[in-house]
Amino acid sequence: MKKTKHEHLLSTISGYLKRRHFSEGEPSQKKECKGHQPLPNMALKGSQTGEATTTNTLAFSSISGDTTLIEQQYIRLRTFLQENMKLFGTDSQALLFPVFVHMYLEMLSNGHRGNAHKFFKSHCAIFGTDTERQSILEQLSKLSSKADMISCKHVQAFKDMKYRVPLTKEKFEILHRYLKKDDNMMLLQIINHNIHLDGVYSSSSTPFEQGNFYHQFIHLFHCFNLLSMLEVFILPLPRFRTEPDDALSLVEDKTESRPFQPISPAVIPDNKVVRDDAGLTNLKQVIKAVRDGPPGLPSICFYSFLNAHQGLCCASTSADKMYLSGGFEDSAVKLWRLLPGSFPSVDNSDGPSVIRIAADYLNTAEEEEIRSKHRLSGEEVECVTLRGHTGAVYQARFTWDSNFLLTCSDDTTVRLWDIEKQTNAAVYKGHNYPVWDVDSSDVGDYFASCSHDQTAKLWSTERTFPLRSFVGHSYDVDCVRFHPNNNYIATGSGDKTVRMWSIQEGKSVRLLSGHKSSVLAVAFSPNGTMLASAGEDRRVRVWDLRTGTPFKEFRGHTDVIYTLSFNQSSSMLASGGLDNCIRIWDLSKNASSVLSSDNHNSAELLGAFPTKSTPVVYLNFTDHNVLQAAGAV
Repeated sequence: MKKTKHEHLLSTISGYLKRRHFSEGEPSQKKECKGHQPLPNMALKGSQTGEATTTNTLAFSSISGDTTLIEQQYIRLRTFLQENMKLFGTDSQALLFPVFVHMYLEMLSNGHRGNAHKFFKSHCAIFGTDTERQSILEQLSKLSSKADMISCKHVQAFKDMKYRVPLTKEKFEILHRYLKKDDNMMLLQIINHNIHLDGVYSSSSTPFEQGNFYHQFIHLFHCFNLLSMLEVFILPLPRFRTEPDDALSLVEDKTESRPFQPISPAVIPDNKVVRDDAGLTNLKQVIKAVRDGPPGLPSICFYSFLNAHQGLCCASTSADKMYLSGGFEDSAVKLWRLLPGSFPSVDNSDGPSVIRIAADYLNTAEEEEIRSKHRLSGEEVECVTLRGHTGAVYQARFTWDSNFLLTCSDDTTVRLWDIEKQTNAAVYKGHNYPVWDVDSSDVGDYFASCSHDQTAKLWSTERTFPLRSFVGHSYDVDCVRFHPNNNYIATGSGDKTVRMWSIQEGKSVRLLSGHKSSVLAVAFSPNGTMLASAGEDRRVRVWDLRTGTPFKEFRGHTDVIYTLSFNQSSSMLASGGLDNCIRIWDLSKNASSVLSSDNHNSAELLGAFPTKSTPVVYLNFTDHNVLQAAGAV
């Protein structure tokens, strides 16, 4: 009976923490806090934050001596390279050899001699075809202690110098993507410290060898949306000339330099430049590869709310990238500036957050002088606190012009805040129960809200009463979003459905069923053709709005999903939630991840970015493919 009560208590505490966006692992995190940091870890952290070159894009990791993990990660890497043998070819052996050697040396240096020799005998056979590698392995097989390692010249060479493995950009990106998967920390450590991966073509080759000429043009076309051009002629760059044996070669133009000028093929002299059909074919193939390939991963800017003892419920950024807002359980709304500078001090003595009593009007002349000096001092503050709600603030959204902030609360109201005056501008009452979400339209003064009363409502900032009520859900309406054309809204509910509503008619035009639990987040793609939804069932569903059918379903999250966001080109989808991880998904129709899918992650997963102990409550792609995220530590 005592055990049953203990389990019931743990279950109650876990449910309480989840409702307030805390993760279950946070209590144990406190035990891991230490007041010191080892010198190697400090140096490693400094190297990570101080360099941002191509060779340092792989994540840094801490040193570990777990022999089981070492062998498992090596076997997974070898399996991955064998599955992609058609792409990597002989480069797979060139990469596996230094990884194998450094893993073996790592085991020996950590005192695991038996496991090291067992690992060596199990995996050294695949390198037997190369005589040079075989001679090195013969010397390494005789090692049994650190003293032997110090006296071995091959070991010192591996320790003192980085082993260089040249890879093309395509191979480097594929390997990079694989290593960023979970449970590859030992591989990351070994590659960062001991192996130099060339993610570009060999520096010894000329810029116009191995097809680089065409890759440079493709990069230029991709940046300026000129991929449809089929013929390119550039002067006075090195020109193509047909040799007597019909072999295509590059000949440097020795004529006087002239400015860039495109020339029509009809007027080009035959003895100067000729059309290169083979090169044009290669150019078209690379164009197709760029179009059909997976999109590039975005940069992520994560805002962590430290010491948020008030309980962070929501966060958002303004469209002009100037402000960050946060809503808290203590009914406060806070604003920060994302650009250099502070908020000017504003006298809000007459605002709704100030409660007047009779004694306030009995001011002496001295008190009035002090207040007037404070108003004229022009002091600046780093954070502005807006008070007016009487319950937890569940959502905050900036208006399209970033001049006002909309918030909804447990007190059944929606409030409009004037950012410049730092005060409440209006209160909107119409819901009978707590308001869970609010969203602002991209044009005009309209916004939508949803509530525990099973309805969503359309409002105008110029009216204090709702313009439309959308009724149809049979349980809480937990989330609401405007369509990019602002003629529709989408709502997600605790009845496990997603509905799309016509603003003009106030009727439901789409009913999307398929989730197994409450839907807590919805998002429209910028091109208006897709709708993503997610929630407590840990699945992300993408719907085709033209047919009303599921387009894709992504699995990989291990806890409740709170937020979704599409990038500006509608080619990627970001999701985040209580599992402290941001996941990026590929939305192309024929998406097939280079990483083999497993039972936990869908094949369309482009990348997973854990935050260690910070639940993700907000995601938003900017116009420049930067993913903004926020959460409370």
